[in-house]
Amino acid sequence: MPTNTAASRLHAISRHLEPGQKDDALEKSEWKDILEEINRRKKKNRTPNPEDRGYVRQKTQGKLWVRERIDAFVDPESFIEIGAIAGRAKYNEDGSVKGYTPANFIAGKATVDQRPVIVAADDFSIRAGHADGAVWAKSVMAEQSARKLKVPLVRLIDGSSGGGSVTMMLDHGYTYLPPLMGMHDIIASLSEIPVVAAALGPAVGLGAARATLTHFSVVAENVGSLFAAGPPIVANATYETVTKKALGGALLHTSNGTFDNLAADEHECFAQIRQFLSYMPKNTFELPPCAPSEDPPSRRDDELLSIIPKRRQRMYQVRDVLIRVFDAGSWFEIGARWGDGAVCGLARLNGYPVGVITFDCTQNGSVLSAASCNKFRRHIDLCDTFGLPVVNFADYAGFAVGTKAEKEA
Repeated sequence: MPTNTAASRLHAISRHLEPGQKDDALEKSEWKDILEEINRRKKKNRTPNPEDRGYVRQKTQGKLWVRERIDAFVDPESFIEIGAIAGRAKYNEDGSVKGYTPANFIAGKATVDQRPVIVAADDFSIRAGHADGAVWAKSVMAEQSARKLKVPLVRLIDGSSGGGSVTMMLDHGYTYLPPLMGMHDIIASLSEIPVVAAALGPAVGLGAARATLTHFSVVAENVGSLFAAGPPIVANATYETVTKKALGGALLHTSNGTFDNLAADEHECFAQIRQFLSYMPKNTFELPPCAPSEDPPSRRDDELLSIIPKRRQRMYQVRDVLIRVFDAGSWFEIGARWGDGAVCGLARLNGYPVGVITFDCTQNGSVLSAASCNKFRRHIDLCDTFGLPVVNFADYAGFAVGTKAEKEA
């Protein structure tokens, strides 16, 4: 009997949701016109338009549409959008809507591996993700919501310049100095919650700041880049003719520490963010999560007996040690392409997350440079912020000396 009752309820609900089914309550409501306009805007925002120039440009550049990104990153059916109809509308004299342009920024609550997060994503298909095509309060609200709810914040960046634009200047007759609204929350969140970012297109101006003011950042090699200003402005300012890739491509900025990690594409960016967050607590008031481990603490790996050579002049691969000491499959390296041989990352011991620092003796003779020390400092600060013990595999010959080292210090 209970089964029949449940089935009848599901049937009633499905009939209520069928396309074309009349909603009697809506038909009788004095607010029918307003509610229908809200639903129309929601549908417009959530439906890709293959005829739209911005959407076509997004696809021809090999990039996912903003809502495709969110769907690919978060747990299925978990995204709850906030400010779904935010945008700019133009009205006729009789009050009817003449035109409507959605904000080029999407935010909402979701879960990633069943853990809550706030997702903030730029929509490059509208005004190229430029901040003057957004609704300022929406992006500020996303940052503040993450702080208030004490959950991680994930920024999917594609555009988001914060300065003036030619379009805005033509519309208003003037430009302006960027007010950097919400910067207080962007900075304050770094001491309260995990903040991560993926550059899935050009991160320009304020977008560059949002990409780097994080605990972990990753860039998609095939579409991501970062610079304070693009090639046209550089050509006028310094008379250099450069491409986006040469100016601020993924390989450049993962070799100087601007971005932590390099990913082949957008989907690998999402996978790396998921893995990073798996080691992090939701906020600084909680302990890092302990995960079930099938790797027994009593396990011994005989390869450890022969990896480090007896002769000190011979080199070895320190990562071969790490993957054998920590729980199988748990080693996650951060910043592999920069740091002059410094090796940093996260791993698990009997399911408990730990931070790891060590040195690759095949580079620079195990000598610590300014870049190595900066990399260690950043990683230790991350671990200190979120209560992760630090495991130090010490193999350091000393500090770099000489005029070059002093200039870089």
